[in-house]
Parts: sequence; structure tokens; C-alpha cells
Amino acid sequence: MEKKYEFLDSFLNAFPAVMALLVPIFFLPLTTEFFQFNKLALIFVGTAALLIVWAVKMFLTKKVYVVKTPLNFAFFVLTIAMLLSTIFSINKTTSIYGAQGRWFPGLFGFLGLVVFYYALSANLQKTKAISYVIVATIVGGSISSAVALFGYFGIKIGSSAYFQVPNFTLAGSTNITAMVAVLCAVISVTLLMYSKNLPDKIFLLHAFVLNFVTALLIGTTSAWILLFISFVAFVFFVPAAKIIKENRTYSSILTGVIIATLIVLALPSSRDLVVNKNYPKEINLSLGDSWVVVSSTLRDFPILGTGPSTFYLNFPRYRPLYLNNTNLWNVRFDVASSEAVSVVGSLGIVGIIAAIYFTFRVLVFILRLKGTDESVGISAVVGAGTLVTLASFVLYPATVLSGFLFFLFLAIATSKSALDEKSKDTEIVFMSMSALSPVSILGSQYEAKVETFQYIVAIPMIAVSLVGMYFGYRVYAADYFMRQSLEAAQVNNGAETYRLQGRALNLNPRKDEYSNTYAQTNLAIAVNLSTRPNLSDEEKTMVQNLVAQSIRSIRLSTEVLNPLNVSGWEIRAGIYRTLIGAAQDADTWSINAYNAAIQLDPTNPQLRLALGGVYFAKEDFLSAGNLFRQAVQLKGDYANAHYNLAQTLVKLQAYADAQREFEMVQRLVPDKSEDYKRVSEDLKILKELPDVAGVQSSQPTVSELESTGSKTKPTEQEPLTVPDETVESSISTTGENLKLGEE
Repeated sequence: MEKKYEFLDSFLNAFPAVMALLVPIFFLPLTTEFFQFNKLALIFVGTAALLIVWAVKMFLTKKVYVVKTPLNFAFFVLTIAMLLSTIFSINKTTSIYGAQGRWFPGLFGFLGLVVFYYALSANLQKTKAISYVIVATIVGGSISSAVALFGYFGIKIGSSAYFQVPNFTLAGSTNITAMVAVLCAVISVTLLMYSKNLPDKIFLLHAFVLNFVTALLIGTTSAWILLFISFVAFVFFVPAAKIIKENRTYSSILTGVIIATLIVLALPSSRDLVVNKNYPKEINLSLGDSWVVVSSTLRDFPILGTGPSTFYLNFPRYRPLYLNNTNLWNVRFDVASSEAVSVVGSLGIVGIIAAIYFTFRVLVFILRLKGTDESVGISAVVGAGTLVTLASFVLYPATVLSGFLFFLFLAIATSKSALDEKSKDTEIVFMSMSALSPVSILGSQYEAKVETFQYIVAIPMIAVSLVGMYFGYRVYAADYFMRQSLEAAQVNNGAETYRLQGRALNLNPRKDEYSNTYAQTNLAIAVNLSTRPNLSDEEKTMVQNLVAQSIRSIRLSTEVLNPLNVSGWEIRAGIYRTLIGAAQDADTWSINAYNAAIQLDPTNPQLRLALGGVYFAKEDFLSAGNLFRQAVQLKGDYANAHYNLAQTLVKLQAYADAQREFEMVQRLVPDKSEDYKRVSEDLKILKELPDVAGVQSSQPTVSELESTGSKTKPTEQEPLTVPDETVESSISTTGENLKLGEE
């Protein structure tokens, strides 16, 4: 390449190291989700920059080049599977862009990382540049581990609210932080075995200790399994002579550190001093529970699954009933226990075959790297790193960061293989206009063939990058305005909240979460405005418009944008429920919305409790009691359901049964709590009724004995609520003008 264009090569070789350093630690408190969304934005901007510089280089040098790799067909197969699954997805928007907070592996996120892989592997053409990427990864991961350890030991690194969270990490997840720590530990110790420079060895030794300790302390069983896998990878790729003979001193130090750390964590006396027993662990769905959901999904959608990133829509529909007997009974999981499990339901049989084939090809490619670089050790490092990141998808759900690290190491492995003269299946090849098959540039006689081809390739690359950045800006700006609106809502600035959410929807109208939030904001402002005395005609009209906009937004969300999202139907039911007493047929609309939610989440006792509250407000106590009893059947130790059932039985004058339900609540709620006092007062009032005097307490049924057993509370309870306490509306001043049936 001509010297005047060397700055392009310098950028293409140096910029990947910058991304490797920044992505693990990058976050911004400017969007609704601080971590994964901003990491993905950084990756897209970085990939666009690589594409543009790559295109400019091809344009100036008049040479179109790509990387030939044995993984090309595997990438093609997996991409086709993702594309087909997205086309037939139960929610295309989610499958394209990813779910809220779970942006990867949406189709765009996946394609963005595939483009990043090809742009990086084709342009990282120096061994030294690959070394910089590896070192940058170690530095970024070590910073992430250090911050996680600060939080683990209660050291706050800032005064902002998010820094006060005990398990704050730069990765946004303690599990992924542990995974990054394992990765950095294995590549540090592998590089240490090949390093000749004493300062480098000292740095790598400290990096290993830091990341190893982090993985042990904040990681769970999955992190420890990944540590074992990393050890196996290290032993496989690093020759025994390197470990035993050439690095005897450092190997002894490492062995001593590992043994000492394990002893400290194993002995009760030292363990109590080091281990933070109050450190919050992530709540994850177990492998068994995940399999129940994905296998049920595969049964109903066998060929292509339900689409990428749709687990959060599948979980409520296929949620196992026995979860109601655990403390996870009221948690809606949006991701399976691992990405390997998630693929079963999201991509179906076609996706499973494609993923297995892709994994097989990657393993074959990586294992061939063994022994190809005995002096520098880059092949061993990238081989071990790629295996660890690949294994992380079997142990953890995929995230933007784990996906980036996998594609990063796969790309530098490809680059390293292409630089190896002995490699027969990986090389940088050039494309000509006369033949679309790769041909090598051997002399000036070929220049005429590629003279115009660079325009055909480079211009679309630049155009795609610019268009992608434009739409990326709209998506990012929308989330920024939504975040600003939430901050305005926290200080009760309704006008600013309304304005900012409107801007967010104008920029990204396809996101159902935005429509849900906008609907709630419109209703909240309407409720607040309607409580003012002596409303003018203009203010009454404004209230009507706000309520109408709230209804339009929530109908758009539930009927068009994401009809299978139970959260949207819950919000819709709550909006109509708030309008009871202010609008005709609001109770009917609320009932219909709750029924739709129940169909999407059939084992959820809270939905039946809420629907029963609507019937209770209508004084349809038989229907209310039936729903409360269904909630009790779904969750036998659900104190709130028992309490609402008791209130309904009082209305139905079934006093003996009501007394038994109240007494059941007493056994379920904590002694001396406000709820206990509340139900005790209800019991006292009940026993003073003339028709109850002398009635003896009924014996508990077998199911009640099974659900309670003793005074031990099997699951956490929510505060007790009376059936109709959330139904009362405060916008009755405009009720005569609202006709929900005519919307």
C-alpha cells in the first residue's frame, strides 16, 4: 500500500483495540437501560467507522478485498435461519431489534456483529495489532473486575444513585462480569506463558489474580464451570514445556495463588472475612424451568420457533404452575437460563440445526490453531478466548457484551490464521470486475479488471453505514428522550414528561413499551387535572383529549405493535379500570383486557385477583369470589387472594367460610405486621356480627394444610389489598362525556 494511505491501515489496525478496551466498560446513564443498549450503540458506531474506512481504502487503492474463511458457509446458514425465524416471528419488531434490555440476539444486533467480524478479520493484518487487541481486552476486562470488586466490598466509586447499588457492574450484570473475568484470566495466563518481557509478565500475573478472584467471588456455579473449561482450554493450547520448564517460577506462583485463594474461600474462619453473604445475586430461571418453557414452545412452533428474542413473550404462556410455590412466583423472566436453551424455542428445529452446525465449524476452526504459533502465543490466546466465549452461551443468556467478545475473538483468530503462510483455508483475497470469484493480484495486468469494481463495492458500503447511523440515531435519540421523560416524571413535571414522550414516539413509533408508558402518562395527567375544582370547558376538553390519547396509545400497543405482550394488556386493563365511574362500559373493557391477559399468562394468580376486584366493584360477588378462589387454587399460600376471598364471602354472608379464610391469612402473613393487625381487626368485626355469634371456626381443608403446613411462610407475600380499592376514579367530573364503547 502506498505510504500516503498508510494512515488508513493504522486506523484499521488500531481502532479494534480501542473497541476491545471500551465495550466491556462502556455505559451511559442517558437511556432507559444504561448498559447493553449503549454498548450496542458503541459497537454499531465502531462497525460503521470500520466499514467507511475500509470502503475508502478500497476506493483509493482500487483494490477490493475480503477474507476467505472456512466459516463463511456456517455464517450463511446461521444468518438464513435467523432471517427466516424473524420473518415468521410472533413479533417481528422484537425479533428485529431485540427485546427491551435484551437487545442481543435480535436480528440487527446479530447482523451488526457479523459485519463487525468480516470488517475486522479482513483488515487486522498485523500480528502486533492483534496483540494490541488482546491486551486491550485484558485491560478493559480488568477494569470491569476491579469495579465489581469495589461494589462487592462496599466501596462506592461515585455519588450517583446507580453507583450506590451493591452489585453495580460496568457490564450491567454480575453473571456477565464473572464471564468477562474468566475470559481475561485465561487469556492473561496464556499470554504470560509466552511473554519474554518482565514488566509484561508482572502485568499479566496481576491481571490473572484480579480476574480469577473476581470470578470466584461474584460468580455463581456457572462461572466456576466456565473457569474449569478455561483451564482445560489453557492446558490444550499451551504446550506442557511452556508451563513446566520455561515458566516454572510463574507457574509455581500461579499455582500457589490458586491454592491459597481456594483455601481462604473453603475455610469457614477466613471465608466469613472475605465472602460478602449479603451481596445480591442475579435472579435467573433454572435450567429445568427454562426447558419446560422452550420445549412447550417447540411443540407449538416446531420449524422456525417464535423468533429471536421472544422468550419474554413465551414465558408467561408456558410458565410452569409449580413456580407459584416458590419465591419466583411473581417474576416474569425475559430470558432463559442460557442462550443454548433459548435457541430451542426462539429458532426452532431449523435454528437448532444451524446453531449446531455453526458451533461445530467454529470448534474445528479453533482447534486447528493449536501449535501454529509457538513463539508469540497469539494462536493459543485467541483459541482459548474463543472457546471460553463460545462456552458462555451454554452457561449464560447471550448479551451484547458476550456476543461482542465472541465475535471479536473469532475475528482475530481468523486474522491470525490468514497471516499464517501455512494456512490453506483462510486468506485475504481480492475481487475483480470480470469474475466475481476471488482472484489474487499478481501484477499490473489485473488492475484494469478491478479499476471500476471498487466503486460498485465501496459506495454501497458507505451508503449502508450512513443510513444505518441515521436510523441508529433515531432509535438512540428516542430512548434518550424517554429517559429524560422519566426523570421529569420523578419531579412531577407532567408537561415536560408528556412532551418528551411524544418526541420519543415520533422518533421510534414501533416500540410498544413507549406506547404503554405514553398511555399511562396521558391518563395520569388527566386524573391530576380532573381533581381541580371548577374546571373550565377548555380544561374539560383537555381531560377528554388526554384520556382519548391514552386509550389510543394502549390500543395501538396491544392490538398492533405487540398483541402477545401480557404487560400491555395488564396496563390496558388498569387504564380502563381507572375510568370506572367516569366512562360508560369501562368495567366491561377492563374485564375484556384482563381476560386477554389471563389467556396470555394462564398460571398467574395476580391477574385473577385483579379481575376479581373489578367484579367486586360491580357488586357481582359471585363472579368475584369465583376468580379469587381460582387465584387461591393457582397459589394456595397467596395471602392476598385468601383475604379478598374472605371479603367476598362476607358480602355473600358465608361467614363461617369467611372466618376460615381470614384465619388462613393470619397464618400466612408475618406476626405483628400491619397486615396481621388488619386481618385481626377484620376477624374481630366479623365475629361481632349477629349472624356470626357462636359460629365455630371451621377446620382447615387438606389443601390448606398442604399449602401452609405450619407458621413458616413458604413464599414472600405482597401487601394485602381490599378487592375494590384501586377501582375508584377521580375523573368523574368529565364522566358524562366519555363513551368508551364508541372509541
